[in-house]
Amino acid sequence: MEVSGGGFVTSRVALEGSVVIPQDQSFDWTYAYVGISTNRASVSDLRVIGYVRLNAGCDGPVCFQPVFGGGVNRRHAESIETADCGDRVIPHPCIPVSTSQISEESDETAFVISFGVDVSLRVLGWMQIGPTLRFDYVDYGAFLFPDPGVDHRGPGNSGTWGMRVGARIALGR
Repeated sequence: MEVSGGGFVTSRVALEGSVVIPQDQSFDWTYAYVGISTNRASVSDLRVIGYVRLNAGCDGPVCFQPVFGGGVNRRHAESIETADCGDRVIPHPCIPVSTSQISEESDETAFVISFGVDVSLRVLGWMQIGPTLRFDYVDYGAFLFPDPGVDHRGPGNSGTWGMRVGARIALGR
């Protein structure tokens, strides 16, 4: 989900802000350092991005508008142990554990770079509609659950590219 707003500062340049809430993710991962366990992680993100929209040569009914910007991503992750598999010295077949206690938790703020293009179709003199395309790069840390001073616990989490496709309704000129 994304909510955006903004306005033109000149006839050809607009400033906008977006709040993006990507779909939450859940996945299994294995901790195998000293003890061995399987875990279920849940991850949620919230992005706040500022954009510059270029509106050069858009006097006709169809217009391509490049957008670019940057911002921050706030990530919260929790993990619950689902099975105990022993340790490196005495491993054993994994035994399910019935707990809802959070075994790992992390919060991270990362920088975001975003760019894309919108196609605006003028349907009325004061209203435009059309598809949007965005590419986001989020510069996450190396691991999802870093231990202080160790930075190597949990699944890999390094920077990632993502793509968003949406629809846009613009009111005004």
